[in-house]
Amino acid sequence: GRPYMLIVDMYGTSARSCGDSWNQRLAILAAIDKYRYAKSIDSEVAAEANTRISKYSASKPDQEEGFMRGVKSGQKVKCGCWIGESVTVSFK
Repeated sequence: GRPYMLIVDMYGTSARSCGDSWNQRLAILAAIDKYRYAKSIDSEVAAEANTRISKYSASKPDQEEGFMRGVKSGQKVKCGCWIGESVTVSFK
């Protein structure tokens, strides 16, 4: 779990350089997904991952922004930037 935590920390710190607000928030969703994965495979990082998930959850995209882009909760979208993963959209 610790290597994932380190990678995900890079996701979070680089989110602001991932383009517009929407893409920045997709990077945050990617980070949240990976923190969840890290704690699922390593209980020793669970408390730390939960803290970071709580912190980053406030930066999820707004539902209105998703509506304007034709994106619904639960839909998979490609996260740009250097992350390049598909994330499942969830809103604040």
